[in-house]
Amino acid sequence: MQSAAAVHRDALATPAGEPLFSSAHAALTFAFNHTAQVYDRPLMARLASKPRPGGGKGLGGTDGAGQAGMILAKLDQLTELHQLIILARFLPQTACCSHCGSDAWDADWLAVIRKISDAAMLHGVLSGHIIHRAVRDALVMRYFANKANRKRILLGTIAAKAGISDRTVTDQNSKIVLWLKGSRFTKAGKGQLAAGQKGEDARAMERVEAALVAAGMIGTDED
Repeated sequence: MQSAAAVHRDALATPAGEPLFSSAHAALTFAFNHTAQVYDRPLMARLASKPRPGGGKGLGGTDGAGQAGMILAKLDQLTELHQLIILARFLPQTACCSHCGSDAWDADWLAVIRKISDAAMLHGVLSGHIIHRAVRDALVMRYFANKANRKRILLGTIAAKAGISDRTVTDQNSKIVLWLKGSRFTKAGKGQLAAGQKGEDARAMERVEAALVAAGMIGTDED
């Protein structure tokens, strides 16, 4: 994972006429850190409109805001699910509570998580299961949470709060992870393995990367 400082160095060191960023991750990190760009779609406007701490990485002033806006505009080429996955990856996950000053889950990030959780239901990811909304949301949160925050979302705790077995939660978690992350192999019967399946998380990053490459914003391996 590229740090904000590394993204800054890439932007400043890139010769004129060449892509500013080495990867889609670097470009999106810059864009989300830099600006409060508002999307055309109502959902995206509501989720991305408030200013974020740590802005101004990479290019500065109006140049940086313009570059960030062009990067974020490419998300309109993605399906709504894939836009949500990008937001779950790059929006801040926590914020300072206005009442007590402690670290709390960010409301915008939670809204994105719940919509991805709803999409899991629409895609039949947990078909055949008795579904607890709180469990489903928590499992999607756990998947997208960074290392520090993931420690706050333990499978055993999720099960205890919902009053269901650890095994049930573990089984549902494996299905959520398979849908989002995919797998290298799948069981083909009689001890045989077949090619795995690509997860929606990887599909989202591939599609935004293709859009950014086509726009000349990031380089390719051939560059």
